[in-house]
Amino acid sequence: MTTDLIVSERESMTWRAFMRANLLLDAYIDAGLQAASGITHSGFIVISLLAESNGSGKSMTELAAHTQFSRSRLSHLIGRLETSGWVERKSSSNDRRSQIAVLTERGMAIYENTSPLYNSIVKELFIDKVPYEGVELLQRIFINIVNTTGPKVSEIDRDRPTFEMELG
Repeated sequence: MTTDLIVSERESMTWRAFMRANLLLDAYIDAGLQAASGITHSGFIVISLLAESNGSGKSMTELAAHTQFSRSRLSHLIGRLETSGWVERKSSSNDRRSQIAVLTERGMAIYENTSPLYNSIVKELFIDKVPYEGVELLQRIFINIVNTTGPKVSEIDRDRPTFEMELG
């Protein structure tokens, strides 16, 4: 067994700091959303994706690809969102075996009422901690990670410009 470091100590510290920050941010966002609206961070992510679909909904496959949730996790989450009256499942008109998740009126209301809180939490805990000149660098880093580790953003979300286009 080799004892060589795969990454340097500096790189390892950076990775550990990122992982800790990521876990803390998710926990704080989750707690804030649940206290105010009774929705989890994961639930808000799905509701946000559905709100941006302009009423057409998204297939379970699209949601799984975008969120990286397993089929089981996504199915349970959609079930909880259905129980809350925020989402409903419909059969796809193209393929009856495929299900589409669609936001209900109550779901749109929770999205609209919760978005300002979500944005303020993200701004306070993340955006405001990044120096102005660091925003573009972080954006490029995260886009590079997304585009090299999973489906291209343009393949997941055809209605949005790709990150590369946004960076110009």
